Amino acid sequence: MSAIPVRYHVEIAPVREILLLGTADLAFWQPRLQAEGLQPVAEQGRAQVMICAVAARFKGLSFRELSISILAAPIDDRLPQPGALLVQAFNSRPLFAFVERAIFHTPYIAAQIAVDVDLPASFQVAHQGDVVLSAQMACPPDTQRQPLRDGYDGWQGAIYLPSRTAMASNRSRLFFGKLVGQTQFYPFTTEDTVTIRPSGAVPVLGQLIDSGFAGQQWAIRTAATHGKSKTMYRERAVGLQPAPAQPTATA
Repeated sequence: MSAIPVRYHVEIAPVREILLLGTADLAFWQPRLQAEGLQPVAEQGRAQVMICAVAARFKGLSFRELSISILAAPIDDRLPQPGALLVQAFNSRPLFAFVERAIFHTPYIAAQIAVDVDLPASFQVAHQGDVVLSAQMACPPDTQRQPLRDGYDGWQGAIYLPSRTAMASNRSRLFFGKLVGQTQFYPFTTEDTVTIRPSGAVPVLGQLIDSGFAGQQWAIRTAATHGKSKTMYRERAVGLQPAPAQPTATA
């Protein structure tokens, strides 16, 4: 079967984006993803975690959001290439969070979110008045952090959505997403910080703590392009494939 290119029905630019890539205990996440018909994508024996914080505008309305995903591949090899399981997401606009849940079946809730892509970059999420997740790059006085590399880069793939009932992965949904643009990569140093506080209303926070989440790398885009396809059942995604990300041509 020839690949069918993914159509992104929504594209937003420019997006200010901080991507914190980290690792967690593989054995912790394996049974949780297996219940969704997925398996973690492992690197050096660790599960891969992606925390993405963004600030953007949609139809003239500014918003901020943060998502937490576990890189994953489907157990059923007929389905799309490896992507990520979106385990939790937050949006600063309650209406946007409601639409995401009700129409697109995504695990969004409303929260207060701060995103600063200027060095030292940082993000923060407060839910029900309490700061539950924050991360901060360190910039010691009189020094300038240099990126490991700086160039056009990005991520595209299937975003798998959690099942609403246990062991219902055969009817689970997904959408395709892309995050692309000029990117500066920085190592996560011992001076950088991530603070996670468990919350009964947001179980994934405790799961990140219990699985030993550790930051590995920052990726910062000051003018990214984000794209999102329609939400669909997994079986309808067979044969779909995102096209390789390409930089926008400039005169």
